[in-house]
Amino acid sequence: MDSIKNLFDYTDCMRNLHPHAVNRVIAGYVRKWASSKDPHAYDWQEQNGDVLDQWKWNDHAENWVRPHASSWEKEKKLVSQHDEEIGSIHAIQGEDFNYVGAIIGRDLEVGPDGHLRGNKDNYMDRKGTPSKQEFNEAEFTEYIKHIYFTILMRGIDGVRVYFEDPKVEEFFRVRLGCRARNS
Repeated sequence: MDSIKNLFDYTDCMRNLHPHAVNRVIAGYVRKWASSKDPHAYDWQEQNGDVLDQWKWNDHAENWVRPHASSWEKEKKLVSQHDEEIGSIHAIQGEDFNYVGAIIGRDLEVGPDGHLRGNKDNYMDRKGTPSKQEFNEAEFTEYIKHIYFTILMRGIDGVRVYFEDPKVEEFFRVRLGCRARNS
């Protein structure tokens, strides 16, 4: 996919085709969670032509996928709200979806040796276990790869991916035998 907005378009399209499907856009923890302290703040921004698209992280982690509310109308409203949020790895633990839009963030990069490696500077989870300072480079890389493996495996019926780093996208395209984006 070319953008985060395209991921939301994909999950919306799949929801229209399959109204009972559970679809979400999800990502590794590559943005600070500003909206947790300021409800008017946005955690994700993307310029699409003249439009600035903005999204928030999931507003909470527990029951984010299938919220439990006191009435069906409240639950329906929460589900609709969550459809417009980006879910973190914490919000999707143990959950499966019909269709997923996955964001591979800049906490995964291609190193000078041509292999994937984790980038601690771009990993924003302050509550990761253990903390990123405790990992050596190889351990941290495996930890980040595991996060993205989990995210990519959550879509039962379909997954579309947006890569923030074009080098990581090319790494995956080459290994999967996919055409280059502009060909």
